[in-house]
Amino acid sequence: QMGELYLCAIPPPPLPPPSSPLPSRPPSPPSPPAFSPLLPASACSAVLILADLVPLDEFCNSKQSRNNNQQECESYKRKWSVSDGIETGKVCIFVDSGSGPTRCEMNDELYYCKIPPPPTAPPPSMPPPSLPPPSPSPSPPSPPSLPPLLPSTVCSTVLSLTDVFSQGEFCNTKQQRNQNKGDCESHKLLWRTIDGIETGRLCTFVAEQGETTCQMGELYLCAIPPPPLPPPSSPLPSRPPSPPSPPAFSPLLPASACSAVLILADLVPLDEFCNSKQSRNNNQQECESYKRKWSVSDGIETGKVCIFVDSGSGPTRCEMNDELYYCKIPPPPTAPPPSMPPPSLPPPSPSPSPPSPPSL
Repeated sequence: QMGELYLCAIPPPPLPPPSSPLPSRPPSPPSPPAFSPLLPASACSAVLILADLVPLDEFCNSKQSRNNNQQECESYKRKWSVSDGIETGKVCIFVDSGSGPTRCEMNDELYYCKIPPPPTAPPPSMPPPSLPPPSPSPSPPSPPSLPPLLPSTVCSTVLSLTDVFSQGEFCNTKQQRNQNKGDCESHKLLWRTIDGIETGRLCTFVAEQGETTCQMGELYLCAIPPPPLPPPSSPLPSRPPSPPSPPAFSPLLPASACSAVLILADLVPLDEFCNSKQSRNNNQQECESYKRKWSVSDGIETGKVCIFVDSGSGPTRCEMNDELYYCKIPPPPTAPPPSMPPPSLPPPSPSPSPPSPPSL
């Protein structure tokens, strides 16, 4: 059998005789060349992947199949040790003498292979480039600006028109106004009077395709003239006082009207308009229970309510009112104050002491 492995350094050849007398101290012999038993990396890559017979407690010739098959034989090794990253052992070789049976034997030469370090993890993949932020959704259209005050000459006529709103009517409520221009345009729909400013809509006579209707026209703002001053009790000053400026206009609806407007159902989240559903075009109550809320800013809600239009001769329809509403949202109700605890009862009076015994 094969014995222990040996490594021997071959001594250098003898030096020729010196041509001059030796120095008093002879030079030290040269060191033996360094020994590097490691196989090349290309050979080790094949050796390191061979199957090891040591855990199976077998040798190269332990199985007859390996003695008969060169490919199976040379896919095995016997790994002896692994130290400091160096694997040592012997590989199996297939021997075919040509005249006798083939056999699988352990190679005489010991191999030394450096185990390569494990592959480094791939660098983390870069995150995909962030998408640009989505473009902001277009803001809702700005509410139309309020018209300026009408001249006093026009307002004198407007202020004298008959108000249909105070009678619970609209311009087209009565059929006689839908058929007579003079009767129609002698009326108005007065919405509110705040800070000396009257706001409303004029009734306008409209003739379209052979049909006439009395409809709400443009929004008007008229300053109500102040009452005439009493006659002066003293002579007027040399310079008459300048006329008072018209008071500031507040477009807010009264709280009583806003309480009804604020509870209407909003069509904006439904992406609908007043006439989007036929049921609203046919039913006044359903139509006028909706609005389109445009914005809420600084506690003021702005939008337009749906109104039911019945011309009398054509189909009814649910339309968005021309007038923009401004309603102040009331603050939430305050919590009631905590109830006071019941008053504590007075302490019970002490029981009377027993009478003293009579004196002897």
